[in-house]
Amino acid sequence: MFINPDAQKQEIAEAGQKVLVALYGGGKESLDAMGYRLFTKSVIKTNFNLAPRPPTHDAGYYHYLSTYLQVQT
Repeated sequence: MFINPDAQKQEIAEAGQKVLVALYGGGKESLDAMGYRLFTKSVIKTNFNLAPRPPTHDAGYYHYLSTYLQVQT
């Protein structure tokens, strides 16, 4: 997808979200749902750490487009 010079923004976003969800160990849930689930799971622990949370949907969207642009140039 990222090497296709004619890819549409929506296609890039869908492919990028699938990659990030897979990297963070999620199933079919969205980045926001997965982030919330991981947040609530980490709050319960006494040693609270926000670092392993995935990016939000909007932050991920711009990351995918930036990655696409870098691959194209």
